[in-house]
Amino acid sequence: MCIIEIDKFPKHILNIIYAEHIFPGRFNDWQQHSPFAKKTLISGIEQAVTWYSMPEYIPERYMYQFNLLDCHHLFVNARVKCCSTGIDACGIKKEAWIKVAKNSNVNGCGLSLALVEDLVDKQSNGFAQKTFSEDVEKALHSKSIGD
Repeated sequence: MCIIEIDKFPKHILNIIYAEHIFPGRFNDWQQHSPFAKKTLISGIEQAVTWYSMPEYIPERYMYQFNLLDCHHLFVNARVKCCSTGIDACGIKKEAWIKVAKNSNVNGCGLSLALVEDLVDKQSNGFAQKTFSEDVEKALHSKSIGD
């Protein structure tokens, strides 16, 4: 019964609910495992620094190293990879994106060939959002794709 009701919610709403549910515990765990205080005073800087990254200790070098994920570039590069070559190991075919874009006037997803074949503005977050939108996802899953 619950599954039937939950299936009616848009995926992005369920993602938000889940993230808000797990965030307090995950954030608390993250803070407790950080080698630095929540607010750190650094010589020469007037305000205390708040850390937004978890450093990794490298024992061979006797130091901490910060590794940062650049979410924007991961997102826009995923668009380029999916649309240019696909990802065969994951069953992602570039031809499916092209077919959806060619039929966007019928399926109503709004994806254009310029975004898929020409890869206009490869670093555009907005174009990546359009490429991975729910409307495009629905068009990709529709029976008209065939694959």
